[in-house]
Amino acid sequence: MILLFATVFVFSILLFFVYKKNKNIFAPTVLFTIVIGFSLCIYLLKLSGIQSDYGYEYIIYILSLIFAFNIPSFFSIKSAKSINSNVGISYEINKRKFVFITYIIFAMVLFSFLAMWSILGAPPLLSKVDRSNYFVSGFGTIYLLIDVIDYLLLFDIFTNKYLKKSAYILLFVNIVMILLMANKTQLFFLICQFFVIYNIFRKKINFKKLLIVPFIVIIIFFIFYQHIYKGMYASNKDIYFASKMRVPEQFSYITEPYLYVVYNYENMFNYISVKKNSDIINGNGYYFIQALNKDYSNENSDVLNNQWKNNLKKYWLTTGTIFKIPLMDFGIIGTYIFSLVLGIYCNYSYKKFISNKKHLFYLYFYLTNIVAISFSFFTNYFFTINYIINILFVFFVSIFVFGKEKVGNNE
Repeated sequence: MILLFATVFVFSILLFFVYKKNKNIFAPTVLFTIVIGFSLCIYLLKLSGIQSDYGYEYIIYILSLIFAFNIPSFFSIKSAKSINSNVGISYEINKRKFVFITYIIFAMVLFSFLAMWSILGAPPLLSKVDRSNYFVSGFGTIYLLIDVIDYLLLFDIFTNKYLKKSAYILLFVNIVMILLMANKTQLFFLICQFFVIYNIFRKKINFKKLLIVPFIVIIIFFIFYQHIYKGMYASNKDIYFASKMRVPEQFSYITEPYLYVVYNYENMFNYISVKKNSDIINGNGYYFIQALNKDYSNENSDVLNNQWKNNLKKYWLTTGTIFKIPLMDFGIIGTYIFSLVLGIYCNYSYKKFISNKKHLFYLYFYLTNIVAISFSFFTNYFFTINYIINILFVFFVSIFVFGKEKVGNNE
């Protein structure tokens, strides 16, 4: 308990200074500090009886990684909030081109979804098949552009309204496809995009409003595991008893979201504990290349992952925070370098966005990084082929739809 209070204290101090500099919850440094720091505090609650006994060294290690991410912000000459956000280069979006390309991408996604249905049979929600195996090369990759079409639709709804009511209809169809695919990650991706875009074009979200997020997460987990995942995976009660949860049985519905958070740190701790000192310092140096060669959701079939899977306490809880791949590749030293470089990269995207708020690409560049940071407590979205493809795709879409550029008001 002392370790928990000490961690909360250090986390709060760090968050205070980071937020004071940026004044924006969705600044990369602020959000990264919140996501990793808050999830680490949840991990320290030890509500599961099968969590490991860990010392202060591991907690200091995680907190220091947060600090490493923030270093570029601390030493920058200007904080992003000090950049003039009203004057800059604004771009005129060609209405006909924007509507055309949005419908084309939506048609591609829908066609790919229906093609997989035709080839593999009914999607996971209806067939109860393992969703990780519901993938057809080519069609599956195109379907993953659903995150891009969600972005274009939300961008239009909150800005130009070129698609009018059609945007809401297309968005609804996308949500139906996501539910039929039983993919909660894509649903979280959509929700994150909504919150960030709402924060930009409607009203700033403060800490008080951000507290609604954990409740949304619990509700989504409850719906998925009680209804959508029913028949696919173990029941809620089975997982509750297997995990030796230290909460009354009537609150068993928090089991999945709790394990979803804490076992990422647990898996990392177990991996570090059993590896030789030389392996932890030097790492493997090639897992990242493997991750880019296939969809990250299918990583369990990767031979390299046997090193990771052999140390798992629960075979279905396989993730290991954003630091997993850098740790396996380059060891503990590599995670510090990764955090530092990632902080520079994300702050760059934030500053480009601040100066070009309605630029289709710079907004997505910043937005997808924020979503990736939101996922950082359980996975490394930055090291996926989806991340790279989607950014490149939006880049070329922005070139296609933009007309004249002009200097002036950028709000």
